[in-house]
Amino acid sequence: MNLGYFLLILNFIVPSSQAVDHSKMTPWEVKLAKLKQGLPNDLSTLIDRIDTCHHFGGEDSYDAARKKEIEEQVRKFECKKLGRDESKLKQKYIKKVDLLQRLDEAKKLIGE
Repeated sequence: MNLGYFLLILNFIVPSSQAVDHSKMTPWEVKLAKLKQGLPNDLSTLIDRIDTCHHFGGEDSYDAARKKEIEEQVRKFECKKLGRDESKLKQKYIKKVDLLQRLDEAKKLIGE
């Protein structure tokens, strides 16, 4: 299971406003979880989608089955709509500079 998908699932189980146990997470996962902590769910979910789409965007489709799996994940997480969805949320939170800074920090951490 890739990290983005895990974090997306975790987001539905433990909303970003609640504390997350960092004891079994890598340093990278801890940094991302801390950036997401307390964010509105729509921003937290966007970060998870960015992470997942970044992961699958860099995957090699070495055979037909893997290519199909990648395409399914890209479709499932609506990777082609990320830019539009991010723009909408940036507009929604235009006056919440701290939230937008955390989004940008998360994107840098992910490698976007």
